[in-house]
Amino acid sequence: MERLEPIPSPPGHLLREFCHRFLPIAVFTGAICLTTLLWNRRFTGTTTFGEVEPIRANIVSAEGGTLSELLVDRFQTVTNGQVLATIQLLDPDAVRTDLAVLRSDLQVLKSRMSLDEARNAQNVESIRAQWLEARVDLATARVNLENARREVDRLQRLRTDRIVSDSEFEAAESLRDALTAEVTERSSVVAGLSESVQRLADANQREEMSNLDVISQSLQAQEQRLRQQQDQKLRATMDGVVKVINHRPGERVPAGEVVVVITATRSERIIGYIRQPLVLEPRPGMPVEIRTRGPVRQTATSKVLSVGVDLEMVVSPLRLRGFDNSTERGLAFAVELPASLNVHPGELVDLIVQPLAE
Repeated sequence: MERLEPIPSPPGHLLREFCHRFLPIAVFTGAICLTTLLWNRRFTGTTTFGEVEPIRANIVSAEGGTLSELLVDRFQTVTNGQVLATIQLLDPDAVRTDLAVLRSDLQVLKSRMSLDEARNAQNVESIRAQWLEARVDLATARVNLENARREVDRLQRLRTDRIVSDSEFEAAESLRDALTAEVTERSSVVAGLSESVQRLADANQREEMSNLDVISQSLQAQEQRLRQQQDQKLRATMDGVVKVINHRPGERVPAGEVVVVITATRSERIIGYIRQPLVLEPRPGMPVEIRTRGPVRQTATSKVLSVGVDLEMVVSPLRLRGFDNSTERGLAFAVELPASLNVHPGELVDLIVQPLAE
């Protein structure tokens, strides 16, 4: 038989045949290739989630009191050492009462010291009287010594003329020597009492002035201490932003209560969690790829710094509408935060942990 010539088909029929026969196969093949490519580029290694670790500082009141002044507001930038709030520890009336009691006690102390000063002055006068009495006795002894010397001289001449005996002359000499020794000793006593009177008088004068200064300084120091204890300044312990304010002026703040919470503007690391079952045991030094979840996805490479030893309770990062956040256990590990990533403290990121090459 003779071969028949094929009937020519219009272009629309050929296009329809191609769409029915070949296009599904091409689309299916392209989808498989694209899926494989995306899987190899984006889902290599163990994918988990992490949180940019926020660095917070709790400003705590060491002692209980009333919050009298609050100098900052939420989201305000503060610096290390800046005064954030003032807590009034003591009531003003109580401070005045304590100062009045303190003044009364110091007045009583001053009165007792005045009695001691009077007693010391009396002792000085008693020693002064003994000193004057010793001077009188010394003067009398000197007169007697002078008479004894003249008597010895007179008996010396009479002894030459053989008018008095040797025994009488020796007795006169013994009396003279005794009076000489008495004058010497009484002179020493008078000199010692004179020094004692002068020393005690000077000491009493210095002690009186010193006691007055001590009382005055003690009163001033106690007043200053009470005034300093009246207020407590709460200062920032680091640079950052005020995150939480738990109390307002006029509220009573117990001891150990957190008044202000400060958050650092920049974190230093990311805390990642590998949920159960642990498909990978992270170890320090493992490379990690970090990917943010914002509209403009950022990518950076880092490494594992340290790994925890126990499983912690973590909140699942999946936030499905209509479902609560589920809580599960995970192994925490720290990842160094690259400086190139622009992330906020507390932000969730994706972590792809690569195993170490054997």
